[in-house]
Amino acid sequence: MCNRNSRYDKAWSKFITELKKTGLLTWRLFKSADVPLLLKAIPIIAILYWFNPFDFMPAPFLGITPLDDIAVILLGNKLFVEVAPQDVVKRLRDEINYGTLLDDDDQVIDTTYHLMDDDQ
Repeated sequence: MCNRNSRYDKAWSKFITELKKTGLLTWRLFKSADVPLLLKAIPIIAILYWFNPFDFMPAPFLGITPLDDIAVILLGNKLFVEVAPQDVVKRLRDEINYGTLLDDDDQVIDTTYHLMDDDQ
């Protein structure tokens, strides 16, 4: 039987892993030449919001002022991934999850073979 802390730890670990993957995907999309330059402004604007002296949520409001900054950055990253070319997103997501994959343009060497019996 799984105790409560174990489930919490697994959920937290999965959240951190997904956050890392999303950050890596955003970074690779940002560096990719296949993503239009205009779309690359989305994560930049989201990060610049962090340094904006004017917040949507004023400081006295529940004392949670950094939460709106974090929310804007996370939503900016999500929006960037959603509006980026989906074939590039899929390719980069597969590379992150499964390692580097062969593209259609990569060189493949065809060869022939024959089966040999144990006696030969």
